[in-house]
Amino acid sequence: MQIRIAIPAVISLIMIVSMLSACDEKPSSVSSVNPYAGGRVATLSRTSGSATATPEPTKELSPGILLQDDFSDPKSGWEISSSDYGLVGYENGRYRVESYVEDTYNWCVAGIHAADVRIDVDVSVAATVENGNDAFGVDCRVQENGDGYGFRISSDGYIGISKYVETKGIELQEWITSDVVYVDGRTNHLTAICQGDHLQFLVNDVIVAEVIDDTFTSGDIGFSALTFEPGSITVFFDNVIVQEVGNPYLYGE
Repeated sequence: MQIRIAIPAVISLIMIVSMLSACDEKPSSVSSVNPYAGGRVATLSRTSGSATATPEPTKELSPGILLQDDFSDPKSGWEISSSDYGLVGYENGRYRVESYVEDTYNWCVAGIHAADVRIDVDVSVAATVENGNDAFGVDCRVQENGDGYGFRISSDGYIGISKYVETKGIELQEWITSDVVYVDGRTNHLTAICQGDHLQFLVNDVIVAEVIDDTFTSGDIGFSALTFEPGSITVFFDNVIVQEVGNPYLYGE
Protein backbone atom coordinates (compact mmCIF):
# COMPACT_ATOMS: atom_id res chain seq x y z
CA MET A 1 0.00 0.00 0.00
CA GLN A 2 1.12 3.55 -0.68
CA ILE A 3 1.05 6.41 1.85
CA ARG A 4 -0.82 9.61 0.94
CA ILE A 5 0.75 12.49 2.89
CA ALA A 6 -1.53 15.43 3.69
CA ILE A 7 0.22 18.63 2.60
CA PRO A 8 -0.85 21.72 0.60
CA ALA A 9 -1.70 21.28 -3.08
CA VAL A 10 -2.12 23.82 -5.89
CA ILE A 11 -5.12 23.80 -8.25
CA SER A 12 -5.91 25.45 -11.59
CA LEU A 13 -9.48 26.80 -11.91
CA ILE A 14 -11.46 27.79 -15.04
CA MET A 15 -13.03 31.25 -15.31
CA ILE A 16 -12.83 31.87 -11.54
CA VAL A 17 -9.25 31.44 -10.33
CA SER A 18 -6.35 29.67 -11.84
CA MET A 19 -4.55 27.87 -9.02
CA LEU A 20 -5.58 26.45 -5.66
CA SER A 21 -3.75 24.21 -3.21
CA ALA A 22 -5.35 21.13 -1.63
CA CYS A 23 -4.43 17.85 0.06
CA ASP A 24 -5.51 14.22 0.29
CA GLU A 25 -4.11 11.17 2.01
CA LYS A 26 -4.40 7.46 1.26
CA PRO A 27 -3.61 5.69 4.56
CA SER A 28 -1.82 2.36 4.78
CA SER A 29 -4.04 1.29 7.69
CA VAL A 30 -7.19 2.36 9.51
CA SER A 31 -6.40 5.17 11.92
CA SER A 32 -8.33 7.50 14.21
CA VAL A 33 -6.10 10.36 13.17
CA ASN A 34 -7.70 12.72 10.66
CA PRO A 35 -5.35 12.59 7.64
CA TYR A 36 -6.62 15.98 6.47
CA ALA A 37 -5.53 17.86 9.59
CA GLY A 38 -3.48 20.87 8.59
CA GLY A 39 -4.60 20.78 4.99
CA ARG A 40 -5.54 24.08 3.40
CA VAL A 41 -6.71 25.66 0.15
CA ALA A 42 -5.18 28.98 -0.86
CA THR A 43 -6.17 31.13 -3.82
CA LEU A 44 -3.27 32.26 -5.98
CA SER A 45 -3.06 34.82 -8.74
CA ARG A 46 -3.95 33.91 -12.32
CA THR A 47 -0.66 35.51 -13.33
CA SER A 48 1.13 32.36 -12.18
CA GLY A 49 0.13 30.80 -15.50
CA SER A 50 -1.29 31.71 -18.88
CA ALA A 51 -4.91 31.15 -19.83
CA THR A 52 -6.99 31.50 -22.97
CA ALA A 53 -10.71 32.02 -22.51
CA THR A 54 -12.88 30.52 -25.23
CA PRO A 55 -16.55 31.15 -26.08
CA GLU A 56 -19.29 29.43 -24.14
CA PRO A 57 -20.88 26.55 -26.06
CA THR A 58 -24.06 27.60 -27.85
CA LYS A 59 -25.48 24.21 -28.89
CA GLU A 60 -28.92 23.35 -27.56
CA LEU A 61 -28.95 20.81 -24.73
CA SER A 62 -31.63 18.30 -23.81
CA PRO A 63 -33.92 19.17 -20.87
CA GLY A 64 -32.16 18.61 -17.56
CA ILE A 65 -28.68 18.59 -19.13
CA LEU A 66 -26.56 21.46 -17.82
CA LEU A 67 -23.39 20.57 -19.71
CA GLN A 68 -22.41 17.96 -22.29
CA ASP A 69 -19.07 17.86 -24.09
CA ASP A 70 -17.02 15.32 -26.01
CA PHE A 71 -14.21 17.90 -26.37
CA SER A 72 -14.17 17.58 -30.15
CA ASP A 73 -14.53 21.37 -30.40
CA PRO A 74 -11.53 23.18 -28.85
CA LYS A 75 -13.70 26.31 -28.59
CA SER A 76 -16.45 24.73 -26.52
CA GLY A 77 -15.69 26.95 -23.53
CA TRP A 78 -13.18 25.12 -21.32
CA GLU A 79 -9.96 26.69 -20.10
CA ILE A 80 -6.66 26.40 -21.94
CA SER A 81 -3.90 27.26 -19.46
CA SER A 82 -0.44 26.33 -18.20
CA SER A 83 1.77 27.15 -15.23
CA ASP A 84 4.67 25.74 -13.26
CA TYR A 85 2.22 23.30 -11.69
CA GLY A 86 0.72 21.78 -14.83
CA LEU A 87 -1.56 22.41 -17.77
CA VAL A 88 -5.16 21.98 -18.82
CA GLY A 89 -6.58 22.05 -22.34
CA TYR A 90 -7.92 20.20 -25.35
CA GLU A 91 -5.97 17.46 -27.09
CA ASN A 92 -7.16 15.14 -29.86
CA GLY A 93 -10.82 15.24 -28.89
CA ARG A 94 -10.30 14.91 -25.15
CA TYR A 95 -9.60 17.25 -22.23
CA ARG A 96 -6.16 16.99 -20.69
CA VAL A 97 -5.24 17.68 -17.05
CA GLU A 98 -1.56 17.36 -16.25
CA SER A 99 0.15 17.92 -12.89
CA TYR A 100 3.92 18.37 -12.66
CA VAL A 101 4.54 18.82 -8.95
CA GLU A 102 4.43 16.09 -6.31
CA ASP A 103 1.53 16.40 -3.82
CA THR A 104 0.07 19.24 -5.90
CA TYR A 105 -3.42 19.13 -7.41
CA ASN A 106 -3.84 20.72 -10.81
CA TRP A 107 -7.47 21.11 -11.78
CA CYS A 108 -10.04 23.07 -13.71
CA VAL A 109 -13.70 23.97 -13.28
CA ALA A 110 -16.42 24.17 -15.89
CA GLY A 111 -17.60 27.68 -15.11
CA ILE A 112 -21.20 26.70 -14.29
CA HIS A 113 -23.17 27.09 -11.07
CA ALA A 114 -25.40 24.21 -10.02
CA ALA A 115 -26.95 22.67 -6.94
CA ASP A 116 -28.12 19.08 -7.39
CA VAL A 117 -26.21 17.34 -10.16
CA ARG A 118 -25.08 14.03 -11.55
CA ILE A 119 -21.65 14.18 -13.23
CA ASP A 120 -20.63 11.38 -15.62
CA VAL A 121 -17.23 11.30 -17.30
CA ASP A 122 -14.74 8.87 -18.82
CA VAL A 123 -11.23 9.07 -17.37
CA SER A 124 -8.01 7.54 -18.66
CA VAL A 125 -4.44 7.93 -17.38
CA ALA A 126 -1.83 8.43 -20.09
CA ALA A 127 1.18 8.66 -17.76
CA THR A 128 1.82 8.62 -14.02
CA VAL A 129 4.38 7.57 -11.41
CA GLU A 130 5.54 3.96 -11.56
CA ASN A 131 3.73 2.72 -8.44
CA GLY A 132 0.42 4.40 -9.29
CA ASN A 133 0.49 6.50 -6.11
CA ASP A 134 -1.79 9.22 -7.47
CA ALA A 135 -5.33 10.59 -7.36
CA PHE A 136 -7.71 11.98 -10.00
CA GLY A 137 -11.41 12.52 -10.54
CA VAL A 138 -14.28 15.00 -10.40
CA ASP A 139 -15.42 17.70 -8.01
CA CYS A 140 -18.84 19.23 -7.33
CA ARG A 141 -20.12 22.36 -5.59
CA VAL A 142 -16.71 24.01 -5.90
CA GLN A 143 -16.57 27.44 -4.26
CA GLU A 144 -14.48 30.43 -5.33
CA ASN A 145 -11.86 29.70 -2.65
CA GLY A 146 -11.62 26.02 -3.63
CA ASP A 147 -13.97 24.60 -0.99
CA GLY A 148 -16.27 21.80 -2.18
CA TYR A 149 -16.50 18.02 -2.63
CA GLY A 150 -14.03 15.74 -4.43
CA PHE A 151 -14.67 12.21 -5.79
CA ARG A 152 -11.39 10.55 -6.74
CA ILE A 153 -9.76 7.26 -7.66
CA SER A 154 -6.12 6.20 -8.01
CA SER A 155 -4.13 4.17 -10.50
CA ASP A 156 -3.48 1.54 -7.81
CA GLY A 157 -7.18 0.95 -7.15
CA TYR A 158 -8.24 3.26 -4.32
CA ILE A 159 -11.35 5.48 -4.02
CA GLY A 160 -12.21 8.36 -1.71
CA ILE A 161 -14.54 11.31 -1.11
CA SER A 162 -13.33 14.51 0.53
CA LYS A 163 -14.53 18.04 1.22
CA TYR A 164 -12.78 21.33 1.87
CA VAL A 165 -14.16 23.85 4.37
CA GLU A 166 -12.52 27.22 5.02
CA THR A 167 -9.47 25.85 3.18
CA LYS A 168 -9.24 22.80 5.47
CA GLY A 169 -9.52 19.27 4.03
CA ILE A 170 -11.87 16.77 5.71
CA GLU A 171 -12.20 13.08 4.86
CA LEU A 172 -15.81 11.98 4.25
CA GLN A 173 -14.95 8.58 2.78
CA GLU A 174 -11.47 7.39 3.73
CA TRP A 175 -9.24 6.02 0.97
CA ILE A 176 -10.11 2.33 0.52
CA THR A 177 -9.31 -0.17 -2.19
CA SER A 178 -12.03 -1.13 -4.66
CA ASP A 179 -11.96 -4.00 -7.13
CA VAL A 180 -14.18 -2.11 -9.57
CA VAL A 181 -11.42 0.43 -10.35
CA TYR A 182 -9.56 -0.56 -13.51
CA VAL A 183 -5.82 -0.58 -12.82
CA ASP A 184 -4.72 -2.08 -16.16
CA GLY A 185 -4.86 1.06 -18.27
CA ARG A 186 -8.51 0.80 -19.28
CA THR A 187 -10.77 3.85 -19.18
CA ASN A 188 -12.72 4.26 -15.93
CA HIS A 189 -16.21 5.75 -15.96
CA LEU A 190 -16.84 7.99 -12.96
CA THR A 191 -20.21 9.16 -11.67
CA ALA A 192 -20.56 11.71 -8.87
CA ILE A 193 -24.05 12.52 -7.57
CA CYS A 194 -24.55 15.54 -5.34
CA GLN A 195 -28.21 15.76 -4.30
CA GLY A 196 -29.19 17.62 -1.17
CA ASP A 197 -27.01 16.27 1.64
CA HIS A 198 -26.51 12.95 -0.18
CA LEU A 199 -23.19 12.34 -1.97
CA GLN A 200 -22.83 9.15 -3.98
CA PHE A 201 -19.81 7.89 -5.94
CA LEU A 202 -19.96 5.25 -8.66
CA VAL A 203 -17.02 3.78 -10.56
CA ASN A 204 -17.81 1.83 -13.72
CA ASP A 205 -21.50 1.94 -12.76
CA VAL A 206 -20.93 0.34 -9.35
CA ILE A 207 -21.60 2.28 -6.12
CA VAL A 208 -18.32 2.51 -4.20
CA ALA A 209 -19.19 5.14 -1.58
CA GLU A 210 -22.10 7.10 -0.14
CA VAL A 211 -21.90 9.81 2.50
CA ILE A 212 -24.14 12.46 4.02
CA ASP A 213 -22.99 16.08 4.30
CA ASP A 214 -24.83 19.40 4.08
CA THR A 215 -21.96 21.89 4.12
CA PHE A 216 -22.36 23.01 0.51
CA THR A 217 -25.58 23.30 -1.47
CA SER A 218 -24.29 24.56 -4.85
CA GLY A 219 -21.17 25.48 -6.80
CA ASP A 220 -19.09 24.62 -9.85
CA ILE A 221 -17.90 21.24 -11.14
CA GLY A 222 -14.32 20.32 -12.00
CA PHE A 223 -11.63 17.77 -12.89
CA SER A 224 -8.43 17.21 -10.89
CA ALA A 225 -5.23 15.14 -10.79
CA LEU A 226 -2.01 14.80 -8.78
CA THR A 227 0.73 12.37 -7.75
CA PHE A 228 2.02 11.62 -4.25
CA GLU A 229 5.49 10.75 -5.55
CA PRO A 230 8.07 12.77 -7.52
CA GLY A 231 6.93 12.87 -11.13
CA SER A 232 4.02 14.00 -13.24
CA ILE A 233 0.60 12.65 -14.13
CA THR A 234 -1.40 13.13 -17.33
CA VAL A 235 -5.12 12.36 -17.26
CA PHE A 236 -7.62 12.63 -20.11
CA PHE A 237 -11.32 13.33 -19.49
CA ASP A 238 -13.96 12.70 -22.14
CA ASN A 239 -17.71 12.48 -22.72
CA VAL A 240 -18.72 14.56 -19.73
CA ILE A 241 -22.41 14.97 -18.96
CA VAL A 242 -23.67 17.13 -16.11
CA GLN A 243 -27.40 16.84 -15.45
CA GLU A 244 -29.82 18.07 -12.85
CA VAL A 245 -31.11 15.35 -10.55
CA GLY A 246 -34.19 14.85 -8.41
CA ASN A 247 -34.28 11.87 -6.08
CA PRO A 248 -30.62 10.95 -5.35
CA TYR A 249 -31.52 7.36 -4.50
CA LEU A 250 -32.78 6.58 -8.01
CA TYR A 251 -29.24 6.37 -9.41
CA GLY A 252 -27.03 3.32 -9.24
CA GLU A 253 -29.77 0.95 -8.13
